[in-house]
Amino acid sequence: MGKKIKELIDQQGEAFVAGAVAKGYDRAKVQALWEQIVPFAQYGFNKSHSVAYAFVAYQTAYLKVYYPLHFWAATLSSEVDDTDQLAFYVNSLKAKGIPILPPDVNSSRDTFTVEGNAIRVGLVAVKGLGETAAKAILAARQQHRRFTSVVGFLRALPERVANKRVLESLIRSGSLDSLYPHRGVLLDKLDWLLERANHQRQSLAAGQGFLFGLESEEGDGLPAPESVAPMPSQELLAGERETLGFYLSGHPLDRYQNVLQVLGIMPLSQLEKAWEEGEREVTVAGLVSGMAQHKTREKNGQGGRPMASFLLEDQTAAVRAVAFPDAFARLQSLLENGRALRVVATLAKSSRDDKVELRVEDASPLEGIELRKARAVRLTIPLSRFESKERLEELMDALSECEGNLPVRLRLVGESFRAEVLPARVLGVDPEKLQKRLLALLGPGHVEYLYNG
Repeated sequence: MGKKIKELIDQQGEAFVAGAVAKGYDRAKVQALWEQIVPFAQYGFNKSHSVAYAFVAYQTAYLKVYYPLHFWAATLSSEVDDTDQLAFYVNSLKAKGIPILPPDVNSSRDTFTVEGNAIRVGLVAVKGLGETAAKAILAARQQHRRFTSVVGFLRALPERVANKRVLESLIRSGSLDSLYPHRGVLLDKLDWLLERANHQRQSLAAGQGFLFGLESEEGDGLPAPESVAPMPSQELLAGERETLGFYLSGHPLDRYQNVLQVLGIMPLSQLEKAWEEGEREVTVAGLVSGMAQHKTREKNGQGGRPMASFLLEDQTAAVRAVAFPDAFARLQSLLENGRALRVVATLAKSSRDDKVELRVEDASPLEGIELRKARAVRLTIPLSRFESKERLEELMDALSECEGNLPVRLRLVGESFRAEVLPARVLGVDPEKLQKRLLALLGPGHVEYLYNG
């Protein structure tokens, strides 16, 4: 029964019935008894086992309802080795409004833990760190109470743990942000930080720490945080994905959120509901990951045709997508890991797990989608910054020099009024050139794409 092999079960059934009849039992009753036994080859266990399962299910449901943060912290901790499942849970919790705090050498435990009304990522979730390094960090923190500098933190760790791989993983995951907020600077000075910490560790071991004033050291010799430009968002998020398996500081699709909303792009978390309501054609957007190429089965003596499967991930969920040969032939150059795409697809149910998946029909890159889909660009002009004729001429020169095909609208903002204006001298602009020019004149946030005329 345990093997669930039908041919063997049938053979055993014949032997069971024949043996019982030979001992004087009624054949019909024996046959009826066997037919009750056979379903156990599908799924079955004794009543005590059922009771144990029910009890665990009740405990789990109770915790999920009355202690949801502790329940989810434990669930996340149990999935640290399954990156896809971990990312799915993290995205689901963020969508529910439950904050996920980044790993932190001063606050994290080894596993995920509850911190106030949020869940803190555990150190063992940081790829490249490992359980040994995580325990060494916790032991050092218990001894030193709180780390105040990157070099001081490295100095407190055993030399075998404070290595380049561990430090890089801690930086990229955001685990050292509380000690120094600019990950790019730490990555640039990675070797220097390790050398300095090692030198100080040796000095302390030789009893010479007092010569360097190590106990009072705070600054690491790093540049003042306010004097450093932040790491580009895409690089920061890529580091988090690489070391954690999910994004924390944001999401690469955040920059497209306005245009995706205007265009009616469906969040991936709504696909199951769409399927239940009978929708089959959908337009979604997401990042490609787990890209894998396959071949269809050979047919009529001809070799299989190439196709692909991958995960499409947005801020709300990750869904399996399949590009069959015809679609794959057209879209192969776009289907690569890390690519942000707008995807037109047919919904289907997977034969493997009965979950909704995407059958890709068409795709286009999200890069530049604002310009491709926009009908006009609107510039918000605070009049308090353009009181002189010279300043207004400077603005009009910028518009003239960045002339293009996209219609331009002006929104003039005064102390007590707001007016929409169509400029007479410039009918259209090149928004990419214009944004660079206007950044110096207006600062960020004054250029807006319009999608409905």
